[in-house]
Amino acid sequence: MRSLALFLLCASCQLPAPPASRAIPPPPTADAAALSGEHVQPTSEAPAPPVGAKITTRMPTSWNGDDSEPLAERGKLAVQRRRPVVEQLFDDADVKFPPAELLLRAFKAEKELEVWASSARGGEMTRVATYGICRISGELGPKRREGDLQVPEGFYRIDYFWPDPSFWLSAKVSYPNPLDKQLGGGAPGGDIMIHGDCASIGCISLSDERMEELWVMGTSLTGPGAAVSVHIFPTRELATLTETDSPHRAFWQDLRLAYDGFERDRRLPNVGVGFKGRYELRD
Repeated sequence: MRSLALFLLCASCQLPAPPASRAIPPPPTADAAALSGEHVQPTSEAPAPPVGAKITTRMPTSWNGDDSEPLAERGKLAVQRRRPVVEQLFDDADVKFPPAELLLRAFKAEKELEVWASSARGGEMTRVATYGICRISGELGPKRREGDLQVPEGFYRIDYFWPDPSFWLSAKVSYPNPLDKQLGGGAPGGDIMIHGDCASIGCISLSDERMEELWVMGTSLTGPGAAVSVHIFPTRELATLTETDSPHRAFWQDLRLAYDGFERDRRLPNVGVGFKGRYELRD
């Protein structure tokens, strides 16, 4: 039972076990959709895409994976079910599938996960799809310690994809990165995932059907150096956020450098950890 294993995988937090039913709850009202952790992005109005981006907004669905499917077969069955849909998404975006590069950009306030891809390594990237995040916990700001319920912010990659007995399918995010380890003290936490099951205790969750689509995209990359990049931002409105008096202001300014660079060039930025625990762009 997935509900019995929720405490075992997200070591970054503790939360009461979810209800037995895995049905997706209805979207909240606009007032409830502020910056709290547990709600579904309303389906009635999708944000406008950036100029020049081809976009397909794909909200959570009520399809739930069958727990009786063997774990060893789950990924293969997901490919059989979703590859035609994924290939159509890439065809509509005029991007080769499998792609040469894949970037996931998550926005916590907007509860959205963008998928960007390129047909050639180092080439200009195109937005293939935007997924409505089903559940996300915490508030705006980086993750700094185990148990804080925060979804991290920063620049990561997917370490591996795996069939998950608790969350249907999962993708392990490379948190903590070197900067997180510098700033998080002795216990920054870990086991941060992008996964299915529409539940979050420190991770980014999609519905099972949408997670299968992401699985098909991410596991399609092959060859030396193939990796799925993950950028997690507090919001798309970084320009506004960096004008606040938040203690995270300097950190968000560093995030904005990479965000603005990608918005300008549509190419993966080379982000490193610089002096005194700051992100920096490198050539």
